[in-house]
Amino acid sequence: MAARRQSRQAKRRGKDKLKRSRDAEARINFLWTAARTVADVSGPASRHLVWLMKKIAVRLNHRLDRDAVKRRVCRRCNAVLRPGTTATVRVRRGTIIVHCNVCGSFRRFPAQCRRREAAGSTTEVPKPAAPSSAKPPR
Repeated sequence: MAARRQSRQAKRRGKDKLKRSRDAEARINFLWTAARTVADVSGPASRHLVWLMKKIAVRLNHRLDRDAVKRRVCRRCNAVLRPGTTATVRVRRGTIIVHCNVCGSFRRFPAQCRRREAAGSTTEVPKPAAPSSAKPPR
């Protein structure tokens, strides 16, 4: 059985979808940089830009980067979270607690220790020496 060929309209539809995705990604990146820049001057304008960015991402089913965007925006009020100005960050019992100073909401994230290993080799973190019962020589 011969392989089915795509019609011209189906090919065009695929190209249009790819172009819309690229345009949306560029618009999302622009809105994110604008929101971070405007956050120092005007909080409400920054929150509106974040709201627009989220709306575009949801409409076009585009995932936002977890570390770059999702953890730096308040889910409740869309404020750009900056430690010391719009957010308070604490570390307790292996969790990072980010408290929004604008609306009062907070989020908890696991504090992860990221080990850096050389390519191809496994290095272990040295353990502290156990205290010995004998006195060290002077």
